[in-house]
Amino acid sequence: RSTAFYLYACRDERTDPLWGARRPVIATLALAGPRVTELCQLNINDLDLAKAKFYVNDAKTAAGVRDVDIHPRLLEELTVYTAYRPPAPGNAPAFPTRTGNRRNKDNVRLRVIAPVVSRANEMRAAQDRPPIRAHVTPHTFRRTYITYMIAAGYDLPYVQAQVGHADPAVTLAIYAQVMRRADRDELRAEIRGLLGVERSPSNGDGRPADRVREKAGNGRELELGA
Repeated sequence: RSTAFYLYACRDERTDPLWGARRPVIATLALAGPRVTELCQLNINDLDLAKAKFYVNDAKTAAGVRDVDIHPRLLEELTVYTAYRPPAPGNAPAFPTRTGNRRNKDNVRLRVIAPVVSRANEMRAAQDRPPIRAHVTPHTFRRTYITYMIAAGYDLPYVQAQVGHADPAVTLAIYAQVMRRADRDELRAEIRGLLGVERSPSNGDGRPADRVREKAGNGRELELGA
């Protein structure tokens, strides 16, 4: 499953309002890993692009209430999105439908993900490539993001906190899968590029200090079996 390919499949975000509404949803699911209900409940004032964070204030567990760091590639995507988004009050949905309504999980699944996967398969067919056969859901992107973070070398407690896992068993299970991959070193370099960051020494709290990689990840296609 290729996050970069899905983003490329909705590349007309500056000229086509329909695809423009889909792209930031795909980018946020894949490059930040929120639960689909958390994404739907985000308001405009929950996005703090100046601090490169968004805030999940409504969750079923204490671990779910959290500040989520926005990686440079996602920050670039959301900066473009907010520049083209019509003005709205702070309590309006951050990722509304074309009519301004708040999305729900079914809307994301049927009106965002399904058309993007269909379009991606059209593009793959034009390139004589096999279609994406996996059943892609919002949780697919969340699990893929966790894989990205672990493969990129982030500490497990940090990853667990970022995605709001109360039970570390889920994070550890994905960690074990990544560690069994023979290509994990190559995968790590590719994922850092997709996230738009380079790893530098830890900043002291278990979270690596990220540096922006200029234009990193733009237009790249990664085939990641996450």
